[in-house]
Amino acid sequence: MTATTRIRAWRRSMAAAAAVLAAAALPADAAARPVLGGTLVMGRAVAGVRLGMGVPELRRRLGAPAQRSGSVLEYGRGLSRLFDVVVDPRGRVAQVLFSPAGFRVARGPRLSSRGALAGIGRRWRLTLVASVDVQPVFRASARVAGRLVFTEFQADRPALSGRVRIVTLRYANS
Repeated sequence: MTATTRIRAWRRSMAAAAAVLAAAALPADAAARPVLGGTLVMGRAVAGVRLGMGVPELRRRLGAPAQRSGSVLEYGRGLSRLFDVVVDPRGRVAQVLFSPAGFRVARGPRLSSRGALAGIGRRWRLTLVASVDVQPVFRASARVAGRLVFTEFQADRPALSGRVRIVTLRYANS
């Protein structure tokens, strides 16, 4: 084997090793990484997931979902660590549902803390809009890029002193 052949073989092996290391450094799209916390930007995003974001960008940010059921991508761990993303027929995020543990409002309270609804209500106008399965729902509305967006808080009682059980960030028509 000549010196030139050995150098070429060495370069190929180094290139292959570099490719393996680069692939290992990238987030594994196939691995499900549960979303266990983050920040809620009222009317816009939660844990880096924006309404209107495409599925490819969502997968780059969060990886593959733990489970997919039709248009629902599940990134949580059971009901106590719920984090579900609903995509519309165009493949864009239309709704995010999550349990409050581990999440906080941007420049606001932790969602799982006592008095979180009252703290949010001091900054955002919350309206008691419905009762789902005997659970009251408080809603904050906003217009984002010309679209009406709701941030909804399912609580354990119909008062701002109640605790948040489930949070939904969604477009008004989804």
